[in-house]
Amino acid sequence: MQFFFEFAVINEQAEKLKKDYGSTLAELAPKNQIVTVPGINGRPSREISFNSLSHVIQARMEEIIGVISFELESSGYMNKLGAGIVITGGGSLLKHLPQLISFKTGLDVKIGYPNEHLAGNTDTYSSDYRCNDIGTRNLLECLKGLGPKTHFVHISTTAIMSGRLNCKNTFNENATPVPTNNYGFSKLTAETLVQKSCLKHGFKLSIIRYPTVYGKDPRKNSFFDYLKGLIEKNSPLMRLNWPGLSSFVHVDDAAKSVLLMLDKPPKPRRWEIFNVSTESLTLKQISILLYNKMKLKYKPLYLPKIIWRILTQTRPVIYKLENYLSPTIYNSLWRATLLIDNVIFCNASKLENTFSQWKPLLLSDKLDDVI
Repeated sequence: MQFFFEFAVINEQAEKLKKDYGSTLAELAPKNQIVTVPGINGRPSREISFNSLSHVIQARMEEIIGVISFELESSGYMNKLGAGIVITGGGSLLKHLPQLISFKTGLDVKIGYPNEHLAGNTDTYSSDYRCNDIGTRNLLECLKGLGPKTHFVHISTTAIMSGRLNCKNTFNENATPVPTNNYGFSKLTAETLVQKSCLKHGFKLSIIRYPTVYGKDPRKNSFFDYLKGLIEKNSPLMRLNWPGLSSFVHVDDAAKSVLLMLDKPPKPRRWEIFNVSTESLTLKQISILLYNKMKLKYKPLYLPKIIWRILTQTRPVIYKLENYLSPTIYNSLWRATLLIDNVIFCNASKLENTFSQWKPLLLSDKLDDVI
């Protein structure tokens, strides 16, 4: 609307002017450059300088930043934003907007992109998991009105069980967590934080622990993206007789499980934990499915059982190397430890018994999503 009054242009033209030629810092906009806007219904074209355009944009953005700053100051959180401000959406791409916000607020500002997983870090190849534990703590501190009418659904991971040594049987929700890396510890800390907050504020708490989640458009280096790459490279690793069972869940079922939790919340000041998995497979079984789907011949390679037993004994040693190896090398080794034994072998019977409508998808039916 401001563009319409200032420059007599229609909304479509105003949007293009803003995105292609505008800046939120007028002093950085060229004073001697102009853009010609075609006239409408026979009217003459108009020439608008980059500088004039940017003055209007900067004025409007300063008004918005002023409102945000006022709310932050009033709520008492202005001095608690240790990680600064993250801006998202199409408007965040306005030229020089992070610099303007930083200048006006005195805080660090960055643009958030979808591949950064700002809500929580599930990428085990990462080296920074602060958004899992510190992020959960900050979220709980910011939320107002938590109480008996609140139902809080917290997403966690079965990776907190990666250090268990007796892997003959499945584990259920009552098993003692045994995290082995910074990722697992950060997720377990987050669970502890929400449980303490539940007791303090009296809200209802559901905790969902997911194993490996798969689906369409997998993140780079996620489990199935990594496996597909190994097959394309004809890696012998994909043809070994890996013995360990691991649990999986399709992303659609992961989303459905959250909705199920909403139907049956716990009582106030109580929490329920659910393992959410749909099936457990060995890497050998997965490889055969992937090879067949990719129309490639699967030629198995076999290691004797004694070799696999010896490799199983190396697991505790590998877990101690996280601080000495690069994230890429360590997490490749860490993932391998989960596949040589039934480490992430979930018992999801509690979910099945609680929600009779639970009818999950199987990997064999969703191979198109991972290939």
